[in-house]
Amino acid sequence: MSQRSPDHTLPDIDHSFLEETLLQLMAIPSPVGLTDGVVRYTAARLEAIGLPYEVTRRGAIRATLRGRESKPARAIVTHLDTLGAMVHRIKPNGRLGVVPIGHWSARFAEGGRLTIFTDTQQLRGTCLPLKTSGHAFGDEIDTQPVGWEHVEVRVDVQANSAQDLMAAGINVGDWVAFDPQIEISPNGYINSRYLDDKA
Repeated sequence: MSQRSPDHTLPDIDHSFLEETLLQLMAIPSPVGLTDGVVRYTAARLEAIGLPYEVTRRGAIRATLRGRESKPARAIVTHLDTLGAMVHRIKPNGRLGVVPIGHWSARFAEGGRLTIFTDTQQLRGTCLPLKTSGHAFGDEIDTQPVGWEHVEVRVDVQANSAQDLMAAGINVGDWVAFDPQIEISPNGYINSRYLDDKA
């Protein structure tokens, strides 16, 4: 096995820069179709490190890092959008029915804190199974089926009816972004939703 020549030494990794960037990137909600904020952030970071880029009409970022030689050319493709949900029903009990954006199981949404993006504001809430209370439902809390039709969103507003939710500005079709729940352990291990391409 041959050793690399000194002029091919890889640069040192700036771990604090990477951690700061990751934390900021993960804090930007970006479910499919709601990616303007994360695109603007990423473009600003590319500009800050001097990497030329362009944003296409469809919101894709194309950046070019030129090497010492033009060949062989390599391309790296990633995505900035994440899984999420969308309001599909405003329920008579003052809760929301949601459907997934992307293909993911409702079991990973249960208990998740989230943000609802209305036309005028952002509201917070929690995704809960339909049967959450052991006092009320006994063993059914552990035997109820898993699926998006078996969860609902409790919005952090006083709402006991569909009218209350509509008065808060919520509409069918509003985006729902689940919190990433990022955690960086002292040993450097990173745990979060949406690490697949934001990391």
